[in-house]
Parts: sequence; structure tokens; C-alpha cells
Amino acid sequence: MPTLSRWFIRTAFAALVAGLGLAVVTASKPTGGLLSPTVLHLLVVGWLTQMVFGVAYWLFPTQTGPAPRGREWLSVVCYLALNVGLLLRVAAEPRATASGPRTAALIGSAVLQLVAAFAFVANTWPRVRTRT
Repeated sequence: MPTLSRWFIRTAFAALVAGLGLAVVTASKPTGGLLSPTVLHLLVVGWLTQMVFGVAYWLFPTQTGPAPRGREWLSVVCYLALNVGLLLRVAAEPRATASGPRTAALIGSAVLQLVAAFAFVANTWPRVRTRT
């Protein structure tokens, strides 16, 4: 398994534990539990999306040549942008939920996660090919 896939998958496991743990801790609050935006983000982006990215990087068909899994730097950008965006979201969401308006941190987290999505697609797209 490539190192980058291990990073994605282990971080996904950490996000799963963090998301479910936060759900338990906040379950008694009116906006807490599994329906909390922070918990949902940890579970959907942190766990599910990251797991998909890691497994796709590992198992999608490889290309011939010196970079069989595409441009590794794009996958590193994807990993970093996704996780910095996720951490920014987790830090900013409770404050934004309490005060109402969206903060610059939430907008920044969304932009970083969009960058991660573009990097993932740009690196993975060439590996999706028709059957020969």
C-alpha cells in the first residue's frame, strides 16, 4: 500500500473516532449528537471522503511510466488541503453556529476542501480508462 494511501486511511480512522466521540459528548445539547454540523462534517468529509480518496489512490489502475499513480504532489496537496480545511471547519463551526453568520474561517475551509476535490479529480481522472 502506498504511503499516501496509509496517510489518508489512518486519518480517516482518526476522523471516524473523533466524529463519533464528539457525537457522544454533544448528544445532550439541542444541536448536538449525530446531527451536529461539525460531527456530520467529520464523518462525511473526514472519514468517508478521505477513505475513498485513500483507497482510490491505492487501487485505481496504475499508469505506465515513472509516475504510475499520477502526480504525487497533487495527491499531497489534496491530503493537506482536505485536512487543513477539515480542522479549520471543526474549529470554526461551533462559533459560527452560536453567532449565526458565516465566518471567514468557514469560507476558507470550504475553499480548501474544494481545492482538495480538484486535486483529487485532476490526479485520478487519467487513471480512469475504458476497458481495452
